[in-house]
Amino acid sequence: MGICVSKKTKNLKLKPLDTRHRTLQNSTIKKNYTERIYKYYDFIRIIGSGKFGTVREAVRISKPERSVQEKRDNLPKFAVKSVHKASANHIGLELKRELLVLKDIDHPNLLNLLETYEDEGYMHFVTELCEGGSLAKKVSDKGHLNEDEVRIVMGQLLLAVKYLHSNEYVHRDLKPDNILFKNTEDLNSLKIVDFGLSKKIEKRGCLNSKVGTPHYMAPEVIAKKYGKKCDIWSLGITAFVILTGSHPFKGTFTKHIFNQVTNAKIDTEALTGLSSQAKDFISKMLVKKPSRRLSAEEALKHPWLCVSNIPSQPLTLNFQTQSGFVQTCKRVMMKISNSSKLEELRKACLDIDTECCGYIDTKCLKKYLEKNYTPEEAVNTLRYFKGKLQMKYSYFLLQTSGFEVFDMEDYKVVFKYFDFDNDGYISTEDIVSSLYKTDVLLCLEEKAQLEKDLEGLQDFSMNLEEFKEYLLSK
Repeated sequence: MGICVSKKTKNLKLKPLDTRHRTLQNSTIKKNYTERIYKYYDFIRIIGSGKFGTVREAVRISKPERSVQEKRDNLPKFAVKSVHKASANHIGLELKRELLVLKDIDHPNLLNLLETYEDEGYMHFVTELCEGGSLAKKVSDKGHLNEDEVRIVMGQLLLAVKYLHSNEYVHRDLKPDNILFKNTEDLNSLKIVDFGLSKKIEKRGCLNSKVGTPHYMAPEVIAKKYGKKCDIWSLGITAFVILTGSHPFKGTFTKHIFNQVTNAKIDTEALTGLSSQAKDFISKMLVKKPSRRLSAEEALKHPWLCVSNIPSQPLTLNFQTQSGFVQTCKRVMMKISNSSKLEELRKACLDIDTECCGYIDTKCLKKYLEKNYTPEEAVNTLRYFKGKLQMKYSYFLLQTSGFEVFDMEDYKVVFKYFDFDNDGYISTEDIVSSLYKTDVLLCLEEKAQLEKDLEGLQDFSMNLEEFKEYLLSK
């Protein structure tokens, strides 16, 4: 079926975007504007709780489905971090920092922020759900991981950290507790979380705040003069812990731990039984002097790590010229999708990004095309991008993948995103109304572009099946 014209939306005039929400779109909270998260999400269970709030598992759901348990069970699940506003004054800087970083980053091994909400009592942040638990839990359950397992883990961690460092970010709190897995049985589904202490650093700049978790802090952090390589030290400690099940620095008092870290004397006895290359890998990440410590890029080239195999599938490039509304739908679906096909495509971007810089550039894409495509296909593909290319993974996939990579649940979620009045139909009026929602699924610039695209679009109304058929036909 095609798109049906809705009588109620004919001759609809668009009003200018309200820039009073610009602050929130830049990932800070606008206190005088509230939107209830309970209108869009049902909460299933508490995943974790702390001094300032809770993290809960939730499903995005429309009102008609709220009483139907079977439908709710089949919907995609998300994690919602709810921070009590009365406590926000104590953690305001960390919260703002985390939002700014999450909104800016785009990498398969970094947590994906989807939406933000605020109500009278709480600020809510919706992210992808990591059902596989933490790396700390896996080590606790098994005692330690074997070398093959740790190679898989460390490969992903270093790829993510190299991306952060390439974009001038320092995480400053890398540890097994802040490393989660999206899927229970898949070590290749790793996600780094908790960016509350992360900070952007000027090139060749220096940080001086003593922050982080004592057991994982680098000597230079304790000395209050450090740069990006403090993250490499933390990863070295992480590798030590997950390989041995023990920590190189013993003690319960912070002062005693700091003394040991400052002296950088590693308990090598715990490494007995590991391969010589594994020991060398750890030792080169735990060099006291940062200038002599491996960088993320250098660590990725270490012989011990190079035998690991991060699986991916060949990337089929499918270029299509699509309308602004269709592109917007795909962009939203990519941000919220739990599709295994899409996750594999994200990982396949790592095959193109041979420099591990976290984006697709002309040089890397040209090498990939020459290796996997005919000369004519390679030339045509590069011509499609019109000159010099430097594109984030998600934007590259937006241009090169079709709607067939998405699951039915992805269509449902994006349909509900635009079905503003929850009547089971998407109309032009619904889409216009959705532009004023306070979330990060679409930034202010994307909403402004969609508003412009809608000016030339015929008024329409369609149900879920028509919506899916419409997108698949594009």
